[in-house]
Amino acid sequence: MKQFRTAVWGVLVAALGLGSLAVSAQSGVFVPYEKDDANQRWRDIATNLFIVGDSYSFYDDKVAVVSYQPTAGQFTGRIEAYDLKPFFAYQFKLQGKPPLPVAGVPWVYDPLTLPEHWANEQLGYLGRWWQGVYTPAGVYSSGGNAYDSDYAYWKTKGFRETTGKGEELIHVFFGYLLFDFGLTDGAGDLYRNFTCNNSFHVLFKTSQHLPAVNDSAIRTVLVDPKQAPGWYLRPPRARSIGVFAEWEQGNTGTGDDRPTPGNLTLPEGTYPVELRLTEESFHETTAYSGSWATVMKADLTFTVVASPLPQLEVTRYTLVARSSASNDYAVATVAVRDTLGSPVAGATVTIAWSGSITATQTGTTGTAGTVVLSSPKKKNATSFTGRITNVATATSTGWSAAAGVPLSLTVPAL
Repeated sequence: MKQFRTAVWGVLVAALGLGSLAVSAQSGVFVPYEKDDANQRWRDIATNLFIVGDSYSFYDDKVAVVSYQPTAGQFTGRIEAYDLKPFFAYQFKLQGKPPLPVAGVPWVYDPLTLPEHWANEQLGYLGRWWQGVYTPAGVYSSGGNAYDSDYAYWKTKGFRETTGKGEELIHVFFGYLLFDFGLTDGAGDLYRNFTCNNSFHVLFKTSQHLPAVNDSAIRTVLVDPKQAPGWYLRPPRARSIGVFAEWEQGNTGTGDDRPTPGNLTLPEGTYPVELRLTEESFHETTAYSGSWATVMKADLTFTVVASPLPQLEVTRYTLVARSSASNDYAVATVAVRDTLGSPVAGATVTIAWSGSITATQTGTTGTAGTVVLSSPKKKNATSFTGRITNVATATSTGWSAAAGVPLSLTVPAL
């Protein structure tokens, strides 16, 4: 099965347009995660009941792949999955891999020197914690959600406890970060480009409540059961459903609030982690609503490095001649973007004028990333040449012109 999925991934990269991301990216293949099968959901995001299938085998033959940058200033990539549950919501989570106790093997958890343990700690402090209590032989005793203060406390104890009966217990903390989500279409297919710069708690529907100021934007899907034949006993009417992610606040009132959406930055370092797809159950309690079952996972290793200062790129340059009250002049329009393709506001653009005039001018781009510069005026001018000599911001490290964009233009006077 794994060889099949790897082969499918190769076909997807070549044929389904993972585009420039796939050129320098690593790929990962999701495999079924079976421990939560009993908690699977069999309702779509509109709470319509599916024809209930086999929770213990449904994901066995599903194909889900991830392409991601192995070394970058942020963890970015793309998830594609096929033939999952239709009109369905899946959380995207990074989860750490702390060691579980094993009988006869000394249990070691050292986030200072071991990469897997360090990555687990980073994810927990930026996201959430699950605390499991085990015997030294690996027998699970209890578990539940935990806070930063719980992790810090047990860290001072070496994550070990001796009960009143003299029994030793080991507290294992799993750090995880819900950073995005995907919604499938009527075929159960999912396509989503992602950037790991959010810390969310769970997903909600706008029919439950509207998003608060720090929650994610709403994504609206038309749930039309007629587009998913074979999934409903009697397909109900189509209706639009809005879904959003709730900001993870941490332990409110203790100062451990998580970064607001779009502002999370993973600390520099290497992250050997799991990327998980978890079914969203929306806190619903009707039969077959599920309970946040993780259904697929992929083992990944990526490295976060210091983000390079933004490079600037001139993406458009036009020059036109104008005349006013017998005075001739030229008007230059320059557009500047960064290497991610976003408009750059506040960039200083310098143009050297020649031809009928000799002068140097500077201007600053606005919020759209463009600036308009008019040359000095001259009577009876014959031509104007404008040459871009510099583009800079306070933090930029250089600039260039995009392919096909000239840095010097000449126009005849009117």
